[in-house]
Amino acid sequence: MLSLGEQDKKVMRKSGALICDAAGKDVLRGLTLAESIFVLDLESGARDATGVGEVAMYNQLLSLHLAAKLLHQAAQARPK
Repeated sequence: MLSLGEQDKKVMRKSGALICDAAGKDVLRGLTLAESIFVLDLESGARDATGVGEVAMYNQLLSLHLAAKLLHQAAQARPK
């Protein structure tokens, strides 16, 4: 479960950052539930990166999420 308040979820859904996966769980667009929890825990300070590998993983996952979000927004902006 993601540690997000209802207002945060509402804003993130509206921007396309937060979606429901196939199991009905809230996840960051482009990431799995475990990856989403990892990213949000680091961003919130709930956990610290324990080394260079975790920092690299965080950066890679954040890039993947942001790319997926931008692709979604671009698709939504295209005329139908």
